[in-house]
Amino acid sequence: AFGSFEAFDQWLSTVQSDDTEFPWESGNKALSDYTWEEFEAMSAEEQIRFQNSFSTVEEFENWLFANIPE
Repeated sequence: AFGSFEAFDQWLSTVQSDDTEFPWESGNKALSDYTWEEFEAMSAEEQIRFQNSFSTVEEFENWLFANIPE
């Protein structure tokens, strides 16, 4: 129903009005420093917020392919 990923992402940002700050948002740890195991240990909400913290889908995919176990 969304015209583009960007439109979906904008909608998602508006419905995620939770003010919870995650470690990667406060600068405690860079996104690129997270491991696949840490990602898997996150809740579904945290995983979505983590994915949305990357500037582009491609950046997240690059992180994903570099970290997912073979």
